[in-house]
Order: sequence, then structure tokens, then C-alpha cells
Amino acid sequence: LTLQHLGQICYGMGLVAQSLNYHLQAEELLKTVGQNNMRASNLNDLGLLLLLNNQGKEAKQSYLEAIEIYTNNNDQKGLAYTYGNLGHLYEKSSDYDSAFFFQAKAMKALELIKDLDGIALIHENLGSIYEDKEQYDIAYLHFSKALERFKVNGNASMLIDAYNNMGDVLRKTGRYQEALVYTQKAAQLSNKTKAYNRLSSAYRDLGKTYNFLNKTDSTFYYLE
Repeated sequence: LTLQHLGQICYGMGLVAQSLNYHLQAEELLKTVGQNNMRASNLNDLGLLLLLNNQGKEAKQSYLEAIEIYTNNNDQKGLAYTYGNLGHLYEKSSDYDSAFFFQAKAMKALELIKDLDGIALIHENLGSIYEDKEQYDIAYLHFSKALERFKVNGNASMLIDAYNNMGDVLRKTGRYQEALVYTQKAAQLSNKTKAYNRLSSAYRDLGKTYNFLNKTDSTFYYLE
């Protein structure tokens, strides 16, 4: 197993600090051996982990270095995914103009190479931006498009996130029973695949939804 792969396994288990440590070790190694595409991939993972660790400046630098590598290698797929990640970073700092700009760049590149999974991820990112802006109807449309792809592509992590997103936006628009259906699917699949960080997120969302339904016992069960 590579250091990056070990980091990805830790991230899937919700062990963010351990994952960050493995990816930082991988970065030090990859800088010396010159495996540029592997390094760019690791830099993308590292960017997300740094962002989760409230190191936005360092996360942005990781993404910019990945963009430089992919540009030099004329790797359009790598570039597109990194644009999407950079757009996500800007969303988290509420710079929505920059977020939309990079998601649009990513979508254009992914449509050119007909990367259906990538296109779905950008729909997910766009849905998240519109959700932040409380434009829930538009968010729902983007999340629905992402979900349709993730139902058939065999990637459990993507599907869990799509279920969670659907449940989230439905809860925020008062459609609580529908929200429960999607969030319960996210929890069940997270538990089945041992995706504990995603399971924790699903439990928190279930607790919030049951609270709106005035089901106190269920609220405490999922939020404790």
C-alpha cells in the first residue's frame, strides 16, 4: 500500500488527522521521486484534508501546485477535478463568484472528455453552493442529477454523499418524511461499507430531522 492509499483508507474511516499525516509523508516522498501525476493526485487529497483542518491557505496552495502539474502534463481530467476542488474551497470561504467560476471550468472540461462521474461531482458541488445560498430548488435539481449517476457507477462513497445531500436539502425545505428516506439510506450504506465519517454525518442529520418531527427519543438516539 502506498502512503496516499493508507491516507485514503484513514479518511474513509473518519481518521482525518492520521490521513493528513500519511498524505504529508507521501508529499515529501513524491517530491523527491518526480512522479508528477501521482504527486498531483496526492496534492488534491491533501488540499481537502488541509481544508478540513482549517488550513485554507495551505489547501489552496496544494490545489494550485496540482493545477501546475496537470497543465504541464496536459492532463485534462486531472485539471478538471482540481478546478472542482478549488471551487469547493472557495465555497467554504463564501467566495461564491470564484466558486461558480471554477465549477464552470471543471464542468466544461469534463463535458469535453465525457467523464460522467466527474460531471456528477460538479453537479454535487453546484448543489452545495446553491444550498449555501438558500436556493434550495436549484440545489435539489443538481443533487438529483448527481444521485442518478451515483446510483449506477458502483462508488459507495459517492452514493452515500448523494443520499446525504438529498436528505439535507429536503429537510431544509420542510419535507421531513422524504428527508428521512434518503438520510436513512445514507446511514445504512455507510454502516455496510464501514464509512464511519459518513455514518456520523448521517446520524447527525437523522437527529435534526427527527427533532423537526418532534420525535424526542429518536433525536437523542442519533445525536448522543
